[in-house]
Amino acid sequence: MATKVAIQYGVVTGPWVGKKFRRALTAAGYRHVEDIAEADIIITHSAGCFWLPPSDQPLLLINPLYWPGKTIRQRVKDRARSHRHYRQNGYPLGYWLGRTWWGVYYGIVDYRRTRKIMNYAEQFDLPQAIAAIAGRRVVIVRNDKDDWLTPDLDSLRAANPKLSIISVPGDHDNCWYNPEPYIAAIRSLV
Repeated sequence: MATKVAIQYGVVTGPWVGKKFRRALTAAGYRHVEDIAEADIIITHSAGCFWLPPSDQPLLLINPLYWPGKTIRQRVKDRARSHRHYRQNGYPLGYWLGRTWWGVYYGIVDYRRTRKIMNYAEQFDLPQAIAAIAGRRVVIVRNDKDDWLTPDLDSLRAANPKLSIISVPGDHDNCWYNPEPYIAAIRSLV
């Protein structure tokens, strides 16, 4: 039987943005489920890590939002500047426009959720969240060009002895258009 995987999306992502990732999950033998309670493994991306369910399922946290001392305004500014990478990495303009449109769509369609996330992001304490789930197997994936997650993650290791931290090339949203390294990280949780 296939391992069931659920995805908790961040603020400006959702099912359309995650299509390629879900196809890669299926190709690797996993089964995507919508209901987190049904999943064998939970994947969170970005602000999706703010609401970790109180269960014992293993977790893959992809670029959780956490950068002490860096304001949301600064992170948004850095992120806007880094969007140039789509063109620099050979992605067509149509891909960038589609990704941007869906980001705006997801940000606006559930404005209350978006506002709640943006307000909470300044106060989110990742070390405290990791300590609260200390008995669970957790893998954090940080992309080397992420504008939202600090590269200084050593303090997290003491909070959860079952925590693994993996660094992969790419930006904050790399998992949506280059899912292979994240699928490999999921395998470490099975």
